[in-house]
Amino acid sequence: MVLDEGHVIKNEASQISQAVRGFHFQNALLLTGTPLQNNLRELFALLNFLFPEQCEKPWPAFFSCISCPLSNVCAPAARFLLSVLCVCVCVASSCC
Repeated sequence: MVLDEGHVIKNEASQISQAVRGFHFQNALLLTGTPLQNNLRELFALLNFLFPEQCEKPWPAFFSCISCPLSNVCAPAARFLLSVLCVCVCVASSCC
């Protein structure tokens, strides 16, 4: 699935976000020109759409895991999030 104007799903409670999440797809690409505005909840909503298997825990669990000091419990989730963000930065910087 390719979702243009992907920022429209950053609010998980919106009707369009709920509708899009109802589709079944093997791969997803999210296109947007709208930057995140230092909001972890919005980041979670977008990552949850792109990587539902890795972000299957609800928001409170995600937030406590990435905001805690790196420990054995949090390290896998933190490494995954860091790798996703590094890829996003590399892709964005190569397009400019």
